[in-house]
Amino acid sequence: QVYSKFGLQEGTIDFIGHAVALHINDEYLNKACGPTIAKCKLYLQSVMQYGSSPFIYPIYGLGGLPEGFSRLSAINRGVYMLNKP
Repeated sequence: QVYSKFGLQEGTIDFIGHAVALHINDEYLNKACGPTIAKCKLYLQSVMQYGSSPFIYPIYGLGGLPEGFSRLSAINRGVYMLNKP
Protein backbone atom coordinates (compact mmCIF):
# COMPACT_ATOMS: atom_id res chain seq x y z
CA GLN A 1 0.00 0.00 0.00
CA VAL A 2 1.18 3.47 -0.85
CA TYR A 3 -0.18 4.93 2.39
CA SER A 4 1.84 2.61 4.61
CA LYS A 5 4.97 3.11 2.51
CA PHE A 6 4.91 6.84 3.28
CA GLY A 7 3.88 6.28 6.90
CA LEU A 8 0.66 8.29 6.72
CA GLN A 9 -1.63 8.36 9.73
CA GLU A 10 -5.25 7.24 9.44
CA GLY A 11 -6.57 10.80 9.69
CA THR A 12 -4.31 11.93 6.85
CA ILE A 13 -5.42 9.00 4.71
CA ASP A 14 -9.08 9.88 5.33
CA PHE A 15 -8.45 13.54 4.51
CA ILE A 16 -6.70 12.70 1.24
CA GLY A 17 -9.33 10.16 0.22
CA HIS A 18 -12.45 12.09 1.13
CA ALA A 19 -11.60 15.81 1.13
CA VAL A 20 -9.05 15.94 -1.70
CA ALA A 21 -9.90 12.98 -3.94
CA LEU A 22 -13.64 13.25 -3.11
CA HIS A 23 -14.25 9.52 -2.62
CA ILE A 24 -17.68 8.87 -1.13
CA ASN A 25 -16.72 5.73 0.81
CA ASP A 26 -13.65 3.78 1.91
CA GLU A 27 -13.55 1.38 -1.06
CA TYR A 28 -10.62 3.33 -2.51
CA LEU A 29 -8.42 1.83 0.23
CA ASN A 30 -8.79 -1.65 -1.29
CA LYS A 31 -8.19 -0.59 -4.88
CA ALA A 32 -5.17 0.53 -6.88
CA CYS A 33 -3.88 3.99 -5.99
CA GLY A 34 -3.79 5.30 -9.58
CA PRO A 35 -7.31 6.81 -9.67
CA THR A 36 -6.82 8.45 -6.26
CA ILE A 37 -3.51 9.98 -7.35
CA ALA A 38 -5.17 11.25 -10.54
CA LYS A 39 -7.96 12.86 -8.49
CA CYS A 40 -5.42 14.50 -6.17
CA LYS A 41 -3.54 15.82 -9.20
CA LEU A 42 -6.76 17.28 -10.63
CA TYR A 43 -7.51 18.92 -7.26
CA LEU A 44 -4.05 20.52 -7.15
CA GLN A 45 -4.32 21.72 -10.75
CA SER A 46 -7.67 23.31 -9.92
CA VAL A 47 -6.23 25.04 -6.85
CA MET A 48 -3.36 26.40 -8.93
CA GLN A 49 -5.76 27.66 -11.59
CA TYR A 50 -8.50 29.20 -9.44
CA GLY A 51 -6.53 30.42 -6.42
CA SER A 52 -7.40 29.53 -2.85
CA SER A 53 -10.22 27.13 -3.79
CA PRO A 54 -10.39 24.40 -6.43
CA PHE A 55 -14.10 25.13 -6.93
CA ILE A 56 -15.48 27.88 -9.16
CA TYR A 57 -18.64 28.75 -7.25
CA PRO A 58 -17.10 30.30 -4.11
CA ILE A 59 -15.05 32.67 -6.25
CA TYR A 60 -17.75 33.87 -8.66
CA GLY A 61 -20.85 33.29 -6.53
CA LEU A 62 -23.57 30.74 -7.10
CA GLY A 63 -24.82 32.67 -10.13
CA GLY A 64 -21.80 31.44 -12.04
CA LEU A 65 -23.07 27.86 -12.04
CA PRO A 66 -26.10 28.40 -14.32
CA GLU A 67 -23.95 30.64 -16.52
CA GLY A 68 -21.39 27.85 -16.86
CA PHE A 69 -24.07 25.32 -17.81
CA SER A 70 -25.54 27.83 -20.26
CA ARG A 71 -22.18 28.37 -21.93
CA LEU A 72 -21.49 24.64 -22.09
CA SER A 73 -24.91 24.11 -23.64
CA ALA A 74 -24.25 26.81 -26.25
CA ILE A 75 -20.91 25.28 -27.16
CA ASN A 76 -22.62 21.94 -27.78
CA ARG A 77 -25.49 23.53 -29.78
CA GLY A 78 -27.99 23.09 -26.99
CA VAL A 79 -30.61 25.29 -25.41
CA TYR A 80 -30.50 26.18 -21.73
CA MET A 81 -33.73 27.64 -20.35
CA LEU A 82 -33.80 29.66 -17.14
CA ASN A 83 -36.76 29.88 -14.74
CA LYS A 84 -38.50 26.83 -16.20
CA PRO A 85 -39.64 23.86 -14.08
